[in-house]
Amino acid sequence: SFGIDSLGAMFVIVAGTTYGVGSGSTDLQTLDRWFHVAIVYDAPNDVAIFYLDGNVDKIIAATATPAGNASDFHLGSRTAITGYWDGQIFDAAIWNSALTPLQIKSLALGVDLSSKSFRPSDLSTIPTAYWKMNEGVASGARADSSGNGHNLADNNSDTKVSNGMCDAGVKLAGNASAWLDVADHDDFSFGNGDFSIGGWFKSDNIDNDGMMSKWQTPSVSQLEW
Repeated sequence: SFGIDSLGAMFVIVAGTTYGVGSGSTDLQTLDRWFHVAIVYDAPNDVAIFYLDGNVDKIIAATATPAGNASDFHLGSRTAITGYWDGQIFDAAIWNSALTPLQIKSLALGVDLSSKSFRPSDLSTIPTAYWKMNEGVASGARADSSGNGHNLADNNSDTKVSNGMCDAGVKLAGNASAWLDVADHDDFSFGNGDFSIGGWFKSDNIDNDGMMSKWQTPSVSQLEW
């Protein structure tokens, strides 16, 4: 589970172990704007690297290994039953590799806020899943642009963000009726390998909310990340 705690700090939960809570250079609760966040889980080097707007926010020692399970993937919640994102999401993706600092920077610079358009990116690593969320409709499937077919089911997300990132994105209401998911797949299980997660987010009310997760319920058998 990758999210933001009640103090405005990014965290990740891997196999039941939480990293990053209460620490970081920026209180994300104070950012009344879109921000790009990412985490690189570097398993061989036992570190989790958190990024804000393309820059390193903190580096945390992390040794847990994601435990495979049959949980669905969730966008906009901390688990299937808690921590719902209250705000907007755009251009989110997952990689089964550790992106480099330059690649993370490229992601954060990949959108021109003034013209609401995409800039060319030098990111060569193909995502495992990539959701632009540019359908511009109030509900329906959110297409996976990676080509791997991981289309998100839309559980009552609000209309497109008409004045948001590239005139795209979805708005979630921060409750049990508003989140997106896709069925379990091996592409979302990383074992003892690296993985990276990133996307654009704007919060209306941060309160220990999840941005992405593969964690069905808070029980040992269903903790993955």
